[in-house]
Amino acid sequence: AGFMRIWAGSLRTRLTFGLCLFILLILGGGSAWTITQQTQALHKAAEDQVREIGRAFAVTGAAAILENRFLFQEALSAYQNNPDILELEVVDPDNLIVAAKHPERTGTVLNDPRWGTSKKSGTEQLSAVIDQFGEPALAFVEPLYDGREIAAWIRIEYSLARIQHEIMLAMWRTIALTLTATLIGFSPARAARDPSASPSSRARAIPATIAPPSGAGPGRRRCCWAARSSAPGRATPRCGAS
Repeated sequence: AGFMRIWAGSLRTRLTFGLCLFILLILGGGSAWTITQQTQALHKAAEDQVREIGRAFAVTGAAAILENRFLFQEALSAYQNNPDILELEVVDPDNLIVAAKHPERTGTVLNDPRWGTSKKSGTEQLSAVIDQFGEPALAFVEPLYDGREIAAWIRIEYSLARIQHEIMLAMWRTIALTLTATLIGFSPARAARDPSASPSSRARAIPATIAPPSGAGPGRRRCCWAARSSAPGRATPRCGAS
């Protein structure tokens, strides 16, 4: 009830609230659009990197890879220092991993429920998945041809955890910037609404004092301010002759 009375009785309050809401909507909308564009750009950059790596190995051909798998294993090991690439493997038609970024996986059978679906498609595939750590990732599959037959597959699992972290940081920075701009816009409006901050109110708050004229002499009257009300028993100053 108190808020509604203030809201209905003060035009400045409504204008101040409207100004803050306008700033919040403008900055919030612009920030949301910026974050969306950054997210799309980061995801596209990750997809392009995954495709570039997979297609680079696919150009080599299945025969060259399978005949020189030890050299190819060394090439895969070059990605050991890339934390975004979780898995980089060559899988034969029997689901046997013949070369991998992590050498301990070489010679094991790939048991991934998504692998069967990707294998049956027979074409390049890039899909969004959840990795073993519960983080978003990209799964890329590219067939390796020996003539017209698929002799093996390149399989890449690319983590999006770093990208998600960057997006969250950008979002929190944007929220902090929006709130700061809203508070900056609210401060002058509040100062304009506060009557105690105006120069005229400060002037009224200063007690008025009139000094007697410097040339006052005998026969002239000298007045002083009398209080409108005085406590009982206290004399009230009055004008008198000098």
